Amino acid sequence: MFNFENFVTIDYILSFPGMVVLVVLFTQGTKSLADKIADNKTKYVVLFWAVFFAVFGALWNGGFSTVREIAETCLVWLANAFIVWFASRKAYEDIVERKQ
Repeated sequence: MFNFENFVTIDYILSFPGMVVLVVLFTQGTKSLADKIADNKTKYVVLFWAVFFAVFGALWNGGFSTVREIAETCLVWLANAFIVWFASRKAYEDIVERKQ
């Protein structure tokens, strides 16, 4: 029998594949709502979720004791956000193209 306890964990969310999967799923779930609020492009919805999860990751794992740690945390998680953004955009486009 499959155990659903800890189906998604913080470790999974903060991993590269976990962030990509969550960004794609959240994009699919909120894209139509975002389109109703304002005329936008999917890339901005994907960027929002990538930055959201990167900020979460920075707050969860980052160091904020010294100026150096703050700068390092911000730079690393900003880079992570853009990598996840590009990977998630491509994954989302592949899903949408296959659906059509």
